[in-house]
Amino acid sequence: MTERVADRLRPAYEEARASVRDSDVIYYDETGFPVDGDQH
Repeated sequence: MTERVADRLRPAYEEARASVRDSDVIYYDETGFPVDGDQH
């Protein structure tokens, strides 16, 4: 089942990947998030 889901999502993943690769600027958010009271 996991493989079928991965196969169906692959085109969207590849499109997003190409978009990021072609971007002039790539930004990622390093904001943490709490899990059981600990900040990650």
